[in-house]
Amino acid sequence: MLGALHGATILGLEDESDLLKDLSSPRYEGVAEAMVLLYASFLNPSLFKPDAPSMIPAYLSGELAIWTVWERAYLSDLHGKEVALNLLDRSDSYLLAERNHRFLAKAQDALQIGELFMAVGAAHLLGQEGLVTLLRNQGYNVTRVLLPGEVE
Repeated sequence: MLGALHGATILGLEDESDLLKDLSSPRYEGVAEAMVLLYASFLNPSLFKPDAPSMIPAYLSGELAIWTVWERAYLSDLHGKEVALNLLDRSDSYLLAERNHRFLAKAQDALQIGELFMAVGAAHLLGQEGLVTLLRNQGYNVTRVLLPGEVE
């Protein structure tokens, strides 16, 4: 919103219907099933009590390593390790890896102009298929902008 208010051109990296179109197609049936089971696993009211340990504070503070460890442990306790890892692999391969490549393709024209600020969810930044790695592999300079109070 601040960018739009200051006159920046805003580029959506995907249309709001892309996710629904993909997950409604037979090609993504397994991914859709994994995502439903994965996200349904978090519909547990005890996770949202103020004193309950959960991934929410870790995610909100940008501690993705803590969030990832917590998520895997929680899902493994709930479904067993093999099922949990399968759910995460199937959903992440689409939600993060495949969509990151799509985001990058959509941003190519803006990237060629330069001085681009990209805003994505924190999980899209990490790993070999993360946007930081994908951008750097294409020769772009990627700079982290620290939030107030963050230490590099």
